[in-house]
Amino acid sequence: MTTIRLFLTLSVALVLAVAPGLAAGADSDVTAEIGQMLRAFTQAFNNKDIDGVMGFYAPDAILMGTGPGERYDGTEGIREAHLQFFQSYDKQTSEQTWIKVWGKGDVAWAMAMDQFTLYYKNVKSEYALNTSATFEKRDGKWVFVSHHFSNLTR
Repeated sequence: MTTIRLFLTLSVALVLAVAPGLAAGADSDVTAEIGQMLRAFTQAFNNKDIDGVMGFYAPDAILMGTGPGERYDGTEGIREAHLQFFQSYDKQTSEQTWIKVWGKGDVAWAMAMDQFTLYYKNVKSEYALNTSATFEKRDGKWVFVSHHFSNLTR
C-alpha cells in the first residue's frame, strides 16, 4: 500500500511539474519559423516547384490524404504524389485562413485551414483544405515529418 501511495504521489508530482511547460504553447521563435516555412512551402506548391516542395520534407516523412490508400511514404512517394497534384491545375493561388502552431525546441506541430483558387484549362475552381503536420528541425532547418490534408466536402 505504501508503494502504491508513493507511486501515485510521484506521478502527480511529475504531472504537475511538466504540465505548465506543455500548456505554455509554442516558443515564439518556433511559431515564427514554422509560419515562414509554411509560407515558403505554399509558394513552392502553388508554383509547381517540385524541388522546392521536396526540400520541406524529411527523407522519412509521411504524407497522408483524405481517401483510402492516400498514404505516401518517403521522398519517392511524396514526390510522386505532388507531381500528380500539380497535374490538376495550370495556375493556383491560396490564402491561409487559420493556423495554430505548438512546439518546443526542435519539434513542432500545427493545424491550418487554407482556401485555394485554381485554374485548369481556363476554368476556375475553389476548394478548402485542412492540414495538420508535425515538424522537426534537422540540420538547422524545419521539415515535415508527417503531413495530413483533408479536402472539405459540401
